[in-house]
Amino acid sequence: MDVFEAVQKRRSIRAYQPTPVPKEKLLRVLEAGRLAPSASNIQPWHFIIVTEAEKRQNLAQSPFARFLKEAPVVIVGCGDQKASPKWFMVDVAIAMQNMVLTATSEGLGTCWVGSFDENQIRETLKIPENYRVVALLAMGYPKEKFDMQGKILHLIRRRKPLEKIISLEEFGNKPKTRQKRNNHRQQADKKVYSYGHNHRKPNNIEQYGRSEFASPNAYKSSSCSQKDAKDKRGRNFASC
Repeated sequence: MDVFEAVQKRRSIRAYQPTPVPKEKLLRVLEAGRLAPSASNIQPWHFIIVTEAEKRQNLAQSPFARFLKEAPVVIVGCGDQKASPKWFMVDVAIAMQNMVLTATSEGLGTCWVGSFDENQIRETLKIPENYRVVALLAMGYPKEKFDMQGKILHLIRRRKPLEKIISLEEFGNKPKTRQKRNNHRQQADKKVYSYGHNHRKPNNIEQYGRSEFASPNAYKSSSCSQKDAKDKRGRNFASC
């Protein structure tokens, strides 16, 4: 699975199978986070892997985080605010997105969680004062279950079209991406119409002369002499 395919297939998963995540897959996901870029290469992150049921239960106190108790792995992304005061949150977020895409490529489901009680998490996981909790990441094998919360969110807030989120050179200067797409579509429709209704394939004999792959009798007519001739393949045919 390439990167763009992982981007397309990624979904927020809120129901998980109890199957443990294999160690080699978990390490690959964490390695993807380690390789992420950061401001001045400070790498102000620290990731806590939580698998114990009791601790996951403590992390799932928020109404929007209840499913964390089902996820076999919860990764708590922390940022060192002393090492990188301005950029620790951005850097940790970049690293965790690397993890999300790698998990998708490994067949795992994930879900970002930003609704949590930081003080409670800090106490549960014994996080030092210089670290802030940036986000939680649920991870595991998806379970087939109707996700009412996800369905409602996608109905209310659909993906914005590309034209709504980009500008060319200056803010608000919209590129004509839709118009170009429509022009290509119209040209394709005209081509299909032409081939479907107005196009007549040329007859090799009528318009292009003899075909070297013609059958021996292709050129016989009342006006043709029966003089022997051969095509490039050595087959006999009557020449006109």
